[in-house]
Amino acid sequence: PSKYPIPEGYKGPANTTRAQSRVFAAFVTLVQSTRYDEIRVADLISAADVGRSTFYDHFRDKDDVLRQSLKAPLASVADAAVGMPDEAKLVWSLAHFWERRALARIILAHPTRDVVAAALNELILDRSSKVGDPDKDVEVIATMRAHGLVAFLAGWVVGRPAMTPEQAAKAVRAACPPLV
Repeated sequence: PSKYPIPEGYKGPANTTRAQSRVFAAFVTLVQSTRYDEIRVADLISAADVGRSTFYDHFRDKDDVLRQSLKAPLASVADAAVGMPDEAKLVWSLAHFWERRALARIILAHPTRDVVAAALNELILDRSSKVGDPDKDVEVIATMRAHGLVAFLAGWVVGRPAMTPEQAAKAVRAACPPLV
């Protein structure tokens, strides 16, 4: 049990189908026991006990499974990246990574780190299109912030720097001034 309760108004993967949940669970199991490069879609399908067409109804490939599995915890990080953090949600998301740091160490390392950064970048761009200053090159800023934040998370989940989720949230907010 987490000491960080799910924040009010948090919108997790509420519309996740049973098949998607099975694929996510299989993915977590496989990524902890098999090198990411060696995981095949066929392995995910077999471990999740879903049909091939069912898998492809929901996912393009294994990278898409990773992206979709991180959408909820990265959402508040993306909000912070455009300078509009919800404190409770940001702390919860960071605590989510911290409490699952054995898994986070794997997904925030090579070769999945770039997939995670691309997923965060996409979320940041979506938010920045709503709040961005047209005089700023938001695509460049979003890319820099996504890669910087993923690098920060990767170091943080191995204890460098050593800080609580609240302190990490404060560092994220300080690194990401508003885009407006």
